[in-house]
Amino acid sequence: MKKSWFVLVVSLVLLSVNAASAQVIRSSPGQAEARTAMDLMPSPVRLEVSSPAFKDGGDIPFENTQYRGNVFPGLSWTVAPKGTLSYVLIMQDNSILFRGAPVLHWTMINIPASVTQLAAAMESPPAGAGYGPNIRGASQPYMGPKTPPGPKDNYHFQIFALDTRVPAEASASYEVLEGAMKSHVLASGEIVGLGQMDPAAAPAAGAQNPSGEYFLYAGTLTDPPSTSRGIYAWRFDPSTMTLTALGLQARGNNFFDIQASPDGKTLYGGNWQFDADASYSDTISSFGREGHSGALRLLNMVDSKGLPTRDDHLRGGTNQVVLDPSGRIAIACNAVGTVVAFPVEKDGSLGQAFFSERHLNDGAVSHGVGHPVVGSMIHGAIFSPDSKLLYVSDLGLDRIYVYRVDPEKPSIQPFSTPFIALATGAGPRHFQMHPNGIFLYVNLEQAVGLKVFRIDEGRPSEIQSFSTLPPDWTGIKSSSEVLIDQTGRFLYVGNRGMKSSIAAYRVDQTTGLLTLIGFTPVDGVPSNLLIDPTNHFLFSSNEGSDTIVVFAIDATTGKLAPTSATARLNSPSAISLVPAS
Repeated sequence: MKKSWFVLVVSLVLLSVNAASAQVIRSSPGQAEARTAMDLMPSPVRLEVSSPAFKDGGDIPFENTQYRGNVFPGLSWTVAPKGTLSYVLIMQDNSILFRGAPVLHWTMINIPASVTQLAAAMESPPAGAGYGPNIRGASQPYMGPKTPPGPKDNYHFQIFALDTRVPAEASASYEVLEGAMKSHVLASGEIVGLGQMDPAAAPAAGAQNPSGEYFLYAGTLTDPPSTSRGIYAWRFDPSTMTLTALGLQARGNNFFDIQASPDGKTLYGGNWQFDADASYSDTISSFGREGHSGALRLLNMVDSKGLPTRDDHLRGGTNQVVLDPSGRIAIACNAVGTVVAFPVEKDGSLGQAFFSERHLNDGAVSHGVGHPVVGSMIHGAIFSPDSKLLYVSDLGLDRIYVYRVDPEKPSIQPFSTPFIALATGAGPRHFQMHPNGIFLYVNLEQAVGLKVFRIDEGRPSEIQSFSTLPPDWTGIKSSSEVLIDQTGRFLYVGNRGMKSSIAAYRVDQTTGLLTLIGFTPVDGVPSNLLIDPTNHFLFSSNEGSDTIVVFAIDATTGKLAPTSATARLNSPSAISLVPAS
């Protein structure tokens, strides 16, 4: 029913493995395998290439790297010789070898001969051009540097003038692209920028993913008629699109939400206890993860302070468990109107709550178009990228609460203006924040819509609002989830009903506003969505059909396409993905 938002660092580099068996290694000066595309496809004429962001041989700004904005730095080049029909751009890091060749970061094919400049912060190719392949797959957008610890890497931005246009198949395979270019290069040139690890980045040792495979965990509802018993796992191999079942990993009651720690070493689950007369309260369980097997080991359980009293309007506990980006604070969003914060200990277990606030159950009724919700119901939360702000959604009171956070102490304090009020019946459910930390997105469960906010000095100001339903939707209406990809280019919303769907939107990187891409039908009810760290796949946990399905994400358009990868499980509620390391 929720999204397990997590920060996962996927490294392309292994610096301490045996070179004979490693796929990724650092090259040596003069090593033959480190030859770039220009070395392999020499030309008699030289193009002068420049960038407004850095000089040849200079440092690439961090804003143009994956550590921060991943913004294209911009390129321009001199006019090519007569007979040029198109240009090809190839970006390589030859300081690192992947499978015996320089790491391929980015390609763009069939740039018109009339174009000699690509603007900084470009979001799409010029008319007639297209994205080509990179290390992540076919038709990939700009993938900036992500230099590992150690010396600076050389990033070669290479421009080739061709006397032909390359075939469409070249967008899927570098081998096809290189073959189509050979004997057709009239001129070439490059600018080389230096990349280094961002000192502000805190690499998570446990989140490296040399195998390229993942553990997919699913929390389940366990009360009858469900036959599930807790958290289950699969091993996902993107290269073969296979999900290999690993079985039950942790027993427990009604794992309504699960979330992995930023380093992927710990998994947290919010347990619901539906019987208010039970002898124990709702809890949050923390589990240590075995790196190679994916097995879970219980670290501890803490009271989530979500169990209602006999006088409360509903029974049930933690809707969502949220960790701050630094991995030092865990938040419990409870259905009875409480927001509770726990410190994360060094071993990943949770300490005693250091903050708890209960929103006044003032009898407000959020009617919307779904079931009426009486009084406060905390359903979701999200931290700012720097962990200094916390936003909390109260579905019952139709409010978004804002808090100041000090993760060092730790401490949480209400904002000077503690909340902003939405229209009655909106039902704010879950959040996503753009990677730049400026734009905040919240889906509305009751009104079945989406609101976009701009963050100014911590306070959200609404800039866009609309329904997420297809125009021909009939019957039950409810919104389950909102999800943005790691680059901030595409956003997805789960629509629940008789004909459930996932709505896809393109994000304007300057304004944060959304434009509809389209709707993808879903078998069952999409309760929880997540995107893998490479932005290749979207996972949907579906109630009703008892499935977890994998969609492929088109890197250029953001459209979703079904794949053969499907896991079957009774009563799946929430999912989480961590690198299999």
